[in-house]
Amino acid sequence: MDSIVTREFRSGDEAAILRLYRETFDTVVSEGYWRWKYLDNPSGKIYVELAFDRERCVGQYAMLPMSLSVDGKPCDVLVALDNMVHPDYQRRGILKRCEAGLARRRPGDIPYYTFLNENSFHMYVKHFGWTYMGELPVLLKPLGVDSLVRRSPAWKLLQPFFAAYRKLYSSRTGSIEACPVECFSAAVESLWQRVKDSPGVTFDRSSKWLDWRFVAAPVDYDILELRRSGELCGYAVVRVEEKFGLNIGWILDLLVDGLGGEDQAGPPQGQRFGEALLAVEERMSGRCDFLSLVAPRAGLSRSCRRVGFRRLPSRLLPHQFYFCTRANVDSAAAVVDREQWYFTWSLHDVL
Repeated sequence: MDSIVTREFRSGDEAAILRLYRETFDTVVSEGYWRWKYLDNPSGKIYVELAFDRERCVGQYAMLPMSLSVDGKPCDVLVALDNMVHPDYQRRGILKRCEAGLARRRPGDIPYYTFLNENSFHMYVKHFGWTYMGELPVLLKPLGVDSLVRRSPAWKLLQPFFAAYRKLYSSRTGSIEACPVECFSAAVESLWQRVKDSPGVTFDRSSKWLDWRFVAAPVDYDILELRRSGELCGYAVVRVEEKFGLNIGWILDLLVDGLGGEDQAGPPQGQRFGEALLAVEERMSGRCDFLSLVAPRAGLSRSCRRVGFRRLPSRLLPHQFYFCTRANVDSAAAVVDREQWYFTWSLHDVL
């Protein structure tokens, strides 16, 4: 007889969930990080369905609430994330059972989105009714190989190439300066109020959400205010992380006054976006070997290329980032139109 039962998350399940993370992904997640991500989330009720074999947690299907701005109007969505089945229990329909249990409780009249890898893509699209919207292009710009040189002097042979590349693509006009700050000022909230009515889909950058996502998080982020002639014109959030022996600077969020991009607001917006990237690069260059961001949208991708960011070939990624959505309601048409989205790494929950 099958001993697997599924039920909603209850207080006290945290230790069993953290053990499941460790046994499934070989990843240690602290209880403080888990509580921040799930229980302290300011966007609303979380939806977590767990599978148990007696006292052992062997599966999870989770969705977190998030607020988007869609053509200037607020839109509540759910983000599917951290869904897993213990390796000893896979191919037994456990994730399907968790998804079915959660489906009875979650709101069915709002859109959902997620980013999937190769392991879960088929399940979501074929069995859960999600729509594949395309891969998420990952952009990368080399700044140097200082981390590798410290490990082996042989890497010095590449330093002239990286220096020439930066010189070619990193000419600064000096118009935007990136200034490190400890928290988000009232000026950032004013900036969001100015730009939130722009066409397209992006996440709600209210001060409450930004403070939770980047200030209260048990992760070290660099918060940069972008200023032109002393006036705030944007902000950026960067996380520096060692991967593959290199220091990677992930640009988690970058907001510049106006979200339109070249196709909607003309070349000046694209130029400002490129200048903002160069300002972030100048601030972070001493700490990063590479900077990475996701292609924000078609109109701004050209601006990224002009300042030296290039798409990383899919074969070099540890896994793909498959963007998938479920509309659920007719009013969510923009949410399932990939061209309407303004993408940043902060839409992805792992950084």
